[in-house]
Amino acid sequence: MNYIEWNNAIASYFFCPEHTEQFVYLYVDKPTIIRIGLENGEFQTREAAWYDFLDAVKSGIPGSPKTSDMLKKAIYSYHSWKRTPVKIGEIETRYPLYIAYLALFVIPLTDSVYASRRSSEYYPRFEKFAQKWSLRKLNYQHENYNWNALWSDLEDWTFNTKNMDLGVFDDRDYTNKNWIYVGKALAQCLLPLKTLKNLGSFFQSVGLTPGENISRKKLRQLLLYHSKKGFHLGPDVYSALKIEGNEKGETVIDIVKQEFDKWQGSSDVNESESGNIIKGWTVARVFTIMDIEEGWDENVSFSYRIFSQHDFPDDLNFDSLKCINSTGNWSKALKLKNNYYENIELKDNYNKWIARLPDNPVRIFVSGSRFNLNGWVETEFLIPGRRMYLLVKEELKEAILDWNPQPEELTILDKYEGVPDKYVLFHILNPQKSHSTIEELTLKSDVTIQLNGGLNIARRTWLDVLLPEVLIDGAPDNSQVYLHLKGSNEKIKLIKKTEVDPIWLLPDGLPQMTEFHIKLEGKKVKGDHLPYQLISYKDYPPHFSEDCLPMRDMFGNLVDKEMKTYAIGSHVTGMNYKKQLIYNYNFVPVTRMKELTQTLVDSLSVYPNLLLYYLSIKREASAKEYFDALENIINYSGQSSGNQNQSSSISDLKRTSLQMLDYLGFIDYEYSTRRIVVNPPQLIFIPTKAGRKLILIGGRTPELVETVIQKSKEYNFYPIIEPQHPSNGGFYLPDRVQIVVLEINRDNDIVKFAEECNLVLKVNPKSIARFEYSQFGLLEFSGYINELEQQIEPENQFPGTGWVCKIFNPEKLSFERALENEIERSFQLVEYKVNEYTFLHRLWKAGKAFPVNKNWGRYMVLKHYGKHVIFYDKDTGLFAVPASVPLPRLMMEGIILCSGFAPVKVWLKIEEYETYWHIFDNVPSNLVYNEFQKIGQRLRETKIPYKHEESHRVI
Repeated sequence: MNYIEWNNAIASYFFCPEHTEQFVYLYVDKPTIIRIGLENGEFQTREAAWYDFLDAVKSGIPGSPKTSDMLKKAIYSYHSWKRTPVKIGEIETRYPLYIAYLALFVIPLTDSVYASRRSSEYYPRFEKFAQKWSLRKLNYQHENYNWNALWSDLEDWTFNTKNMDLGVFDDRDYTNKNWIYVGKALAQCLLPLKTLKNLGSFFQSVGLTPGENISRKKLRQLLLYHSKKGFHLGPDVYSALKIEGNEKGETVIDIVKQEFDKWQGSSDVNESESGNIIKGWTVARVFTIMDIEEGWDENVSFSYRIFSQHDFPDDLNFDSLKCINSTGNWSKALKLKNNYYENIELKDNYNKWIARLPDNPVRIFVSGSRFNLNGWVETEFLIPGRRMYLLVKEELKEAILDWNPQPEELTILDKYEGVPDKYVLFHILNPQKSHSTIEELTLKSDVTIQLNGGLNIARRTWLDVLLPEVLIDGAPDNSQVYLHLKGSNEKIKLIKKTEVDPIWLLPDGLPQMTEFHIKLEGKKVKGDHLPYQLISYKDYPPHFSEDCLPMRDMFGNLVDKEMKTYAIGSHVTGMNYKKQLIYNYNFVPVTRMKELTQTLVDSLSVYPNLLLYYLSIKREASAKEYFDALENIINYSGQSSGNQNQSSSISDLKRTSLQMLDYLGFIDYEYSTRRIVVNPPQLIFIPTKAGRKLILIGGRTPELVETVIQKSKEYNFYPIIEPQHPSNGGFYLPDRVQIVVLEINRDNDIVKFAEECNLVLKVNPKSIARFEYSQFGLLEFSGYINELEQQIEPENQFPGTGWVCKIFNPEKLSFERALENEIERSFQLVEYKVNEYTFLHRLWKAGKAFPVNKNWGRYMVLKHYGKHVIFYDKDTGLFAVPASVPLPRLMMEGIILCSGFAPVKVWLKIEEYETYWHIFDNVPSNLVYNEFQKIGQRLRETKIPYKHEESHRVI
């Protein structure tokens, strides 16, 4: 690799979309350089990658001065970068050209081999490094020869050029003559990487809570005290921290404060040597909610809610106090014994969650409407221009009355009932300045602009169907907020959502694909240069391709090697589809449909289809992006999330929604990587007793659906759009789009119709059946459990300890809580939870742990104990599978695609099992009758006590 290739590789490692708006530190050591080299180059050994990097920095970019002075080469790269070359040779210059040199200058600071007497000494350490690797030592820097412009330019590039999309680099200026230059590099390494990665564990152990307003003074005290307890601070860094105003110590506080501000409560410990994760506690914040009754009965009362950026566990329970997610990241109000608490610490030892209410002598309350909550919600900062309440301890009363300058209003509410003993309630309006002696009364001095909610399709880009709201914290109450369109001098004034909240609404009808900025009249605001834009949710994007879809084997696992037969999307490629001939009459009967028995509907409802529109325009997404979009749609629509008859948590709702979207053929979701890829739009035949029926799966937008509807009418086909069953309404699954063809001899027209609509239709001219039926392919290709049991291998080292775990109970057909020491390692399926959306499953056999897929693992246990749990009612044609033991991936999708409807989930007693069941219909019995043998099941015929008409649909 030449220098430009190394520079691009190193820069993309640190500055990438995953680090959006996060502070990035150039903590670079030799192993990091080697890892980057191995991932980007073709090196046979680790040493080869390392020496190649050294050769690259010695050579520099084309035209570099013929010198061994690395700083001169770095400065030359900087000046070349400022001339903004698009390419050097044939390589695109995507990043500042000096980043590889900055990495080189940091490496000597991250290895104890080059340590000097003091960790803050730089040149002696670089000299040792240079001697070892045949480099020239660095000369001392001075006013006319230094690297400061490079570090400063990197900050400007990340913030102004890249708008923080790849991360934020914070350049620090120092006045100390010993740090004015070398401090730039030393600041990247003041905290060891192990300490930096595990700061969450430190925050939890010292009793902090995410979002807490922690002063620099308190943070300094915590760092000094706990440094003696293995916090890994160098002795000179420790000494610097003891001196208030010391630039080295202040930098450490800055770094820890930045990490604390983005901490979301996780305290897992990453063991860098082994790569294992030791499960720590998840810390959530308890907020006080104050309700005020005014008028004749002036009264205040208090309740409490938990807030966490992490999704709440389904079974979160604090000492028999059940905690349920309500809206956004808030819990429902907790039913506590007392009216007011000064501090709270609740623990769920099983899920390893702690919820804390910090003990503050002053509590600040703002209107809860900005959080979609009732009442007044505790917050950490005073906000300019806002009406607020203060609940303060009695001994601080006089200090608040002496506040200088006083807020616009400052009133004691001494007639209100319910104020706790030895507390005083103040009403304040528009504070002008932080209180000089009460650190809790800190005025939020910086004004920030945030766009929240909506359907965020890309960085600062939203679909135009659900517009985000503009939150401007710190803006005065009378602020004039306007929108400025690029290329226009027009100012579009924004309207406030409510009188009391700093939330403004974007107007309807904004032009698409036109950048706009949010500005405050007469005030420069940090970040108001950032561009935003809207794009249409209706337009059909360019042609989809299967190239991005993963290939899967017969067990649904990802494969990265060429296979003759494999599943891709909702179809199996390379299969002998001649075998489907015996099932052909199920899909292509010889009977013409006499008349249309269904009501003709050719329009889609908006909300259930929005998630699919959103994904179709993105093409690829992460599970988090999907879950955020789902929650925003739920909040915007105001509809109930989930079946009212089922107590589904928001986490369970999100998981089920994504799984069903996968099984319905719209997307491919990989659980291990949490990556979503949208299937190309396609038509597949479904079983029918007369005529022809096809359903539309894969990605789609309103424009595509409209095209399909209009073309259907041109061909005298019948488009029918039907919603999912009401019990699945809370999952926001797309409507089923069905095309009905009454005649039986119109195969050529069906093919032309698909081509004109730009839809995939699997046609095989060499096959007698002509069409390849996806349902048959998925069911036929699905593997045998006996083969899988022979293939799985035990893992040598389990990747973590202390995780929440559950064991599968084959009698109750469900996972149950367990402790690690309760696991029966002779034979048991165990689920380990890393977080709310990441689970590991291990089948313990004879003391060894075998990694397995959850669905296959459950059927391995049922097979082991000889339990048969799948039922068929030959009178109604319904199949019933316990909802807690869903079928393996390919089989599940093959059965669901027989109807295009998600299964109905109902509570029934079938034979000896009383539980929730998934009910499937329109599944030809001959197609699946023997398929269940593959998973060790014998299909049991019985009467299923479920009325088919309750399904609301006619297939």
